[in-house]
Parts: sequence; structure tokens; C-alpha cells
Amino acid sequence: RAAYDYSHYQLRSIDMAESIQQLAPESVFIHVKDAAGDANRVQFLLPGEGTVDYARYLKLVAAAGYEGDVVVEVSGQIHGKPNYDPIAAAKKSYAPLAAAFEKAGVARG
Repeated sequence: RAAYDYSHYQLRSIDMAESIQQLAPESVFIHVKDAAGDANRVQFLLPGEGTVDYARYLKLVAAAGYEGDVVVEVSGQIHGKPNYDPIAAAKKSYAPLAAAFEKAGVARG
């Protein structure tokens, strides 16, 4: 079984739909975070700070039959900063993901 995290595939320019179709059925949970850069220079971001289309992502995950948890992963690049505020990070992550679930028509829960 696996934990699926699209950000690692995104950085290697691997197609979202292809990676989800192959890995979602084998995944016990899914991490979500955004990323910038490439495989050699990585910057992990909170969901909504990058370019991932989370509504599309959630539709693809649901279509692949995944019914488990979707968990925000706050990278050490973020929570290691001196002024890191976990409550602010949670709120900042929740807003774009809640909108994506609604737009995708995928139930949370």
C-alpha cells in the first residue's frame, strides 16, 4: 500500500491523471501540498499557493475509486520557519481545498 502525494510527480512533470490512475487504487491515504521548481530545486507550498488544480485532482481521485483520507502535508520547509503559525497554515490550506471539493462535487467526510 502507498501514501500518494502528487507534488512529487508534479516536480518531475508526470501527468496528474496518469499518476492518479496508477497509484490511487493502491493508496491508503493522500497527502496534498503544492510545489514549485523541479526535481533538482524543490519548494513545497501550502495547498493553493501553487498551480495544482485541486478540483480536477479530486475528481480524478474519486474517479479512480479512492475513498480514503485527504491530508494536508505541511512541509518542513514551511513549519521550520521561525514565524510559522499552524493555525494560519490550517486556515490557508482549508479555504482552497474546501472550494475544490465543492467545485469537484466530491463529498468530504
